Amino acid sequence: MANGGKELSIDRFKCAACGACVTVCRNDALMLWGAWLEIKEERCNYCSACVNICPLGALSIASSSQMPQTQSQKDA
Repeated sequence: MANGGKELSIDRFKCAACGACVTVCRNDALMLWGAWLEIKEERCNYCSACVNICPLGALSIASSSQMPQTQSQKDA
């Protein structure tokens, strides 16, 4: 995970593929393929512009400490 353990995520049930987030992203970290939004994590600087403009609240940024652990992470 890049950038200090942060991750941009999409709630696919909320996303309407309107493209507002793609328009405001200065780093071209978001791409819209029809009705599918793709995140290019290596380009994201986690500025929250996309999170703030999304009219449906479909995008969020979380730190690794806020994300649920997988079973393999718990066993380590």
